[in-house]
Amino acid sequence: MFTTYFVYKLQFANGKLYVGMSKTDAKGRTDARYRKHAYDARRGKALPVYSAWRKHGAPAQVILSTHATRDECALAEIDAIQTLDSMNPARGYNLQPGGQGLHAPIGSAVYELMRAKVWDNSERRRKSSEALKGKPLPDSVRAAHREWQTSDAGRAVTAQITQSPEVRAKLSAAMTRRLATGYREYLSDVQIGKPRELSPEGRERGAAARKAWLATDEGKAASRRGAQAMRANPENEAKRKAAADAYAKSDVNKAHCLAMAAKVSKPVKDVATGQVYGSRMAAARAFGVSGPTIGYWIKKGKFEYT
Repeated sequence: MFTTYFVYKLQFANGKLYVGMSKTDAKGRTDARYRKHAYDARRGKALPVYSAWRKHGAPAQVILSTHATRDECALAEIDAIQTLDSMNPARGYNLQPGGQGLHAPIGSAVYELMRAKVWDNSERRRKSSEALKGKPLPDSVRAAHREWQTSDAGRAVTAQITQSPEVRAKLSAAMTRRLATGYREYLSDVQIGKPRELSPEGRERGAAARKAWLATDEGKAASRRGAQAMRANPENEAKRKAAADAYAKSDVNKAHCLAMAAKVSKPVKDVATGQVYGSRMAAARAFGVSGPTIGYWIKKGKFEYT
């Protein structure tokens, strides 16, 4: 059977509405999505449309338009949400501008529809801003947004979007402006002395990701820039030197130096030939290399302590 895509609205008893898009099922029926909405409302899903469903009862479904392709339907849904102003909390329960563009791959037809009709539409942004200005977002909206952000789909979309050079440049510029206007002090106040609330698995994943990134050319270049920027700041350089001097005079460093001295004075053996040398430095002189090189060869198994 030929599949028909359609845009629908759910009209609630309190006068508010919700706009969505769906397609006919194998039998040509148009109520499959409606029945899924009813199921999600019964099981307590935390979205404004389902809260309204539980509070005001089942809404009436009205088919607004039908389409031969999904992309045509996505564009019509975007238009319907804007025309009916259903993202305005005073009029409807839509949290997104339609088209399912947030879940579409960057560069796909649906994503570009969203960009043209929503994200790059200054008039739509102005209307949305005016409609929401001065109005706190309902707790249900905040909860729904947090739920989506922490979902696999939300994380995947966020990661995909932040890989864009344009987005990364904007984020970097925004952070630079915030750091220049007191945000650095705020971060210091809220973070110093407080443990990061990360699970051991989260810390391990973060450390692995950071290590992998620092091994890339981009990571190495960023690390060099960061070190140069810190050294260029007299206050940072003074702190670094003071910390280095304090460590050099500490009992921890003295113990470390004694342990290293004991190590380098121990006899070592060339594994390949069995030749024993009185110390790492004696082996280094014999091979014409530095002491640290013998230490590296010990780690690689070419030499061993006797």
